[in-house]
Amino acid sequence: MHSSNIVPGLSLVIAAQPVATPAPTTAPAGRTEVIGAPTPTAPTADGAKQLVPTGAPAQQPSPTGGMLFLLLPLVLLVALMVFGSMSQRKEQRRRRELLASVQRNDRVQTIGGVIGTVAELTDDEIVLRVDEASNTRVRFARSAVQQVLRKAGGASSQTEAKLSADARVGV
Repeated sequence: MHSSNIVPGLSLVIAAQPVATPAPTTAPAGRTEVIGAPTPTAPTADGAKQLVPTGAPAQQPSPTGGMLFLLLPLVLLVALMVFGSMSQRKEQRRRRELLASVQRNDRVQTIGGVIGTVAELTDDEIVLRVDEASNTRVRFARSAVQQVLRKAGGASSQTEAKLSADARVGV
């Protein structure tokens, strides 16, 4: 033992002790181990020493919680698909009703933007009179009708009223 007096009344003792280097060990899966750190052990019932896991969570996560986390996006996707198909069927039904309700002398607009009065109807085709002065007629597929602007009875829709207002203003 060696001692030196640095401060009066205080002595510092430096002892030479051998430093032991532990043998490298392989850590079980999911466990991290610091090389050179002592391995914690605990005695078992028969007196043998057993490794104590370090850094392991105190409680294992619930397998149902992870499954719920994975199923949530799938459930949301299915709900979105069902909602989308319902709205699409509703739109198809509305379109079928519109095409079935078209009659002679209705004022209609086609998907291409052509506005005319229905002159003739068949199951698949519609003939529109697009110019009253020259009696110009154009044949379209019945599915080309986008909307009915005015029914033959004379009740005008909001779209026809807007077109009339725009024509008066000069737009």
